[in-house]
Amino acid sequence: MNIENLNQRWFSLKDDANQTLLDAIKAHGGAYYFVDENDESLAEIDDLSELELPLVDAYTYYKGRQGSFYVTSVILGNHGIEFYGMDEYDCIDFKDAIQLDHVSLGGILDILENLPDPNIK
Repeated sequence: MNIENLNQRWFSLKDDANQTLLDAIKAHGGAYYFVDENDESLAEIDDLSELELPLVDAYTYYKGRQGSFYVTSVILGNHGIEFYGMDEYDCIDFKDAIQLDHVSLGGILDILENLPDPNIK
């Protein structure tokens, strides 16, 4: 079975999603924080799922594993887009957010879906 055409379409879609995210983060001034660790209302939160943060599949070099992570921020760094988040099952303190690597295409789309329009104040 020849899947070369499917691979080309997949990589094209991934490139389009990455470019759309890059443009969106630039429109937000180079960074978007889904949650601010200094927000006093966080003291009332028992579970991160209450915040409706994007939940993505990603690999992280920090913990050396793949898993589900709540995205807390997306930042335009020196080498491109940087994702930060908390492990879905080990999310105790927002100050413990770690850099996420290799966010899946579905995760990129979920992040884009959760980003507010930068033109609406």
